[in-house]
Amino acid sequence: MIKLYELEKKRDVDTLIEVLRGSRSQAVRARAAEILGDIGGEKAYTELISVIVSEDEDEEVRNAAARSIAWADEKALRMLLEKLEGKKVKGATWVLADKLIKALESDDASIRVNSAIALGRLGDSRALPYLINALEDSVPEVRRAAAMALGMLGDSSAVDALVARLDDNSVEVRIAALESLADLEIGDEVDRIAEALKDENTRVRELAAIALEKGGEAAVGHLLEAIKDPVKDVRVTAIQALISCISRVPPARSEAVRKRISENLADVEGIADVVIEVFEKTESAAIKKNAIWLLGQLADQKGLPLLIKALESGGPEERRLAATSLVKIPDAVEPLLDIIRHNDEEVRRLVCWILGEIGDRRAKESLNLALEDPSDRVRSVAFQALNKIERAEKLKRAIS
Repeated sequence: MIKLYELEKKRDVDTLIEVLRGSRSQAVRARAAEILGDIGGEKAYTELISVIVSEDEDEEVRNAAARSIAWADEKALRMLLEKLEGKKVKGATWVLADKLIKALESDDASIRVNSAIALGRLGDSRALPYLINALEDSVPEVRRAAAMALGMLGDSSAVDALVARLDDNSVEVRIAALESLADLEIGDEVDRIAEALKDENTRVRELAAIALEKGGEAAVGHLLEAIKDPVKDVRVTAIQALISCISRVPPARSEAVRKRISENLADVEGIADVVIEVFEKTESAAIKKNAIWLLGQLADQKGLPLLIKALESGGPEERRLAATSLVKIPDAVEPLLDIIRHNDEEVRRLVCWILGEIGDRRAKESLNLALEDPSDRVRSVAFQALNKIERAEKLKRAIS
């Protein structure tokens, strides 16, 4: 029995064509058409086009072939149009785009769908108003394709039209609109997009949070509400979006916004777990740094292992933020004493500084040993930390 995933892995175009032509299962043939589109090349495109133009072809298979061509490269689109028109399609990309724009008026909904996707793939900005018009198409699949294509064009002048589709009765259209909005600058549409955080569909709410990442301070209040969502995936996404928003706040407002966020999150149950998950999943350095800061504000012991790890192996900025966050977690003393002899000088120096700021007398013995550290910088900070702890002890005795 032929396994399609093995043919896909081997990029075996010839055998896939045999499956497309001869399998008794329409679902298998449709999947073979999708794989051929992913592999590409003239031989694969020729076979897919023959399926599209065949009058006797199964609709499921034809639609799969058409989707594959629509998502393929410019060569595939030219080959299809040449087959349909019976003549060469010559000239620049705009010639091809003009033909696809005209195809948006076809009576066949599947042609309108694939023409919209193809226009998005071509990236010709002249298609923008036609795709915006296609958002009003009576067929949901066409509206969805138009929304996707507008995201591919990457033109923020489509934002208003996409936001208008957030009330669409098709959840797939709403999802496509939000996926495109997430790639665009949303400007003053924060409040309208935030309405989607109340959508009955979980994926819509999650995508609304993602789109609000670019909302800056205006999105903070909405995202703080989204953190209370009953679905964990939405909560995690909202936290990540909130952390991203911090980096978009003007420096003059940063402290006030950070204070607002930390105050609102302090009493949210399980918030430290969510912040930790965001840190572990993201590849964004900015999000990682803001997550480290936020764990310090929460002062939750659950964040301790992550902060210790960031102190030991993070970059310079991550280490600095981890140090200031660890100061706010009294339970950090014992783990810090375990790494005060770390092989990295900067880690040893920061550990001494943190212990001095925490002011716990349990650190005195290890700090005294640090006075013999081979690094002048470590010895200096250890000395300052000991003085700080001893001054605090003297003050405490004097008061008592």
